Amino acid sequence: MGKQIEKNRIKFIIEDKDDCLMYLGHILEYAYKKHNVHWELFLESVRYYAHELDQAGCNFRGDIGIDQLIKIEDEKILNKDITFSKYKLFTSSMRFVEMEIRNLIGDFSIDKRSISYINYLDIIKKGKFKGVAYQHSPQRDKLVKEYNEIRNYDSHFTSDKLCEWIDFRIEQVKNFNAEFEFGKEFSIHICDKIPLENFRKELVRNLIFSFELKEIIEFMKHDFEHVLGVKINFNIIESHFDNSCVTISQKGIESHQKSSKRSQRYI
Repeated sequence: MGKQIEKNRIKFIIEDKDDCLMYLGHILEYAYKKHNVHWELFLESVRYYAHELDQAGCNFRGDIGIDQLIKIEDEKILNKDITFSKYKLFTSSMRFVEMEIRNLIGDFSIDKRSISYINYLDIIKKGKFKGVAYQHSPQRDKLVKEYNEIRNYDSHFTSDKLCEWIDFRIEQVKNFNAEFEFGKEFSIHICDKIPLENFRKELVRNLIFSFELKEIIEFMKHDFEHVLGVKINFNIIESHFDNSCVTISQKGIESHQKSSKRSQRYI
């Protein structure tokens, strides 16, 4: 079936083996590309972290691996701050790509308009397609479920976040004699420093995320091979120029906005 128009909106519908390969193949390609981007951003962040360690007087002898470097807990690290803008420059770039990946893996929807690995697995599990069988995997399902849960939390300003924020502010008032006023005098407190230790912890978290994503990509590759019936090899071909991220996104937005329901939803 593939690409179909339903109520002015485009939807990709899986009805046979070829549709499965087209759907999962694009997810696999996208996940691989995004993992590569996330890793490059991670390496840039580690380089900056190493620079800050050097500025703090942390000198390490001999070769040291990335995992060792970012797991070192040193008194000089604990006592050093960095500018908040620099912290966000590196962590937000990684977080943005991470959220794209979490959506790609864990964005579950009943109508299956969201293209994601979790939706693909649900379609295959419930459907009956010739030459395609659902492969049960507790570890894969555990990881995909975690992506879904974290994605749902991180993508929204939830009541949980608001309540935690309020409780934290109450503690700040007690500990720092701060005043938070939301009235005629609307006080907004801004700090331009953050502990280097926070940056180190973010690097550790992103390294773990990268390892988990590689594991999920292997599960996706295995599922693709099961449908295709043969082993596959990733062939990475350097492109002279690729404007797909702009062209595809723009045309996708135009298609997204054509829905009559969507245009009237907030009116």
